[in-house]
Amino acid sequence: MILKTRPFSHKEEHINTALGVSDEIMIQCRERIFFAHFTNSLQSVELFPDVESAPAELTTVTGDLKKCLEMINDSIEYEMTLLHFMNYHRLAQQAFSHWKLENDSSYSAEDRLKNELIKIVMKLKEEHDKQKAQEEDDEDEHDEINADLYNVHNIVDRINKVKASNYSFPKYMQAMGYTMQTPDVDDILKNLFDH
Repeated sequence: MILKTRPFSHKEEHINTALGVSDEIMIQCRERIFFAHFTNSLQSVELFPDVESAPAELTTVTGDLKKCLEMINDSIEYEMTLLHFMNYHRLAQQAFSHWKLENDSSYSAEDRLKNELIKIVMKLKEEHDKQKAQEEDDEDEHDEINADLYNVHNIVDRINKVKASNYSFPKYMQAMGYTMQTPDVDDILKNLFDH
């Protein structure tokens, strides 16, 4: 339990910076949670006729957590993922339910049009909020990390990127516009002995 031994910086506003955890690690934690849920959910839909016939590893929260944690090699990322898992997992579940509804063949053309209009309005609101923040010159770098989490529609876009990546996390991260942070042995040793 590395986080247990880390000193807190009570002056920081965000928990990851208070613990001395980089924004890059937080992004990887968030995206691994989304990726694990979407991968499992897509496989259960694509490989099985119904949810009941799919194995529990593909359809349960614990199955998603297991898949997510199996992808992690860094102990700090492991602990931060555990800390944030349920929050991001709930968003992922909502987004996948929405994606299934959008891709349901019984979803009417009228409903699809309404959904597209909602997406456009949400994008316009997001752009307006960003512009307003820039005008006030009060933009926080942590707001940038969460800027793409304003609504379910933006998270739904990740599902198509998971499919396009052929269920490869590095390819998914590349499609998301992130570069994977691979831990350097010297950095790992330095972190161990510094804390």
